[in-house]
Amino acid sequence: MVVPTVDELPTAPDRGAGGAQFDLDAAAWAAAIGAWTTQVNALGLDVNSKHAEILAAALAGDLPPLTGHALKLLRVNAGEAGVEFFDLPLATALAAGVVKKSTSPINIAGTDDTTYPTVAGVVEIIGEQVPSDKVFNSGPQTIISAGLLTMAHGLAGITPSSKFRFDILLECIIAQGGYTVGHHSPINVGGTLSGTGAQGTSITWDATNFYVRYGALSAVFQFLNHTTGARYSPTNAYWKFHLRAELDG
Repeated sequence: MVVPTVDELPTAPDRGAGGAQFDLDAAAWAAAIGAWTTQVNALGLDVNSKHAEILAAALAGDLPPLTGHALKLLRVNAGEAGVEFFDLPLATALAAGVVKKSTSPINIAGTDDTTYPTVAGVVEIIGEQVPSDKVFNSGPQTIISAGLLTMAHGLAGITPSSKFRFDILLECIIAQGGYTVGHHSPINVGGTLSGTGAQGTSITWDATNFYVRYGALSAVFQFLNHTTGARYSPTNAYWKFHLRAELDG
């Protein structure tokens, strides 16, 4: 089949070329534009016709009917003689489909990259990396200047010589210093001494408890104003203290 062609239009009329030349170009343009429009329309009809033919050929050939297969996947069938639609299989421990759920032994071994863990599996993996019997989380604690915070850790085999990694977070409960309610700000472990007193914490422990001594200044902690970057001494009652301790070894 011959593909319709579209002839090039003559030079467009330009008043800058002068009156006589403009009249000649305008006459040529007007004479050609009608035929050119007909050619463009014919080309458009031909493109639409080809599109319909291609779609009809596909639907009548290897591609199965689309009706009733919304949101399904397409794959080569088992006999490799055509294609078929199929539902995405549910992720189970046994199904060898597009996705496959890992089992508990796979989570722990961490050697199979063809499966994925469930939410419970992710928790299991994290727990395997840091056993819960080696970690203490205090939850929110009240901050009192010069106060002693005593917290039972529930960890076995702890002595004063046991080694821990500590993390301190201050939780904002009343907006202040550029921080919003719910914000958790990490704080260095240890104290800071000045000419007027001490800020920060000291931490000791025994077989039963962690003991946190707060600094004696009216503002136990000091860090940066999140808006201005200036030194900021937070009001104790506006924040809660969180301690996380992980047994080292």
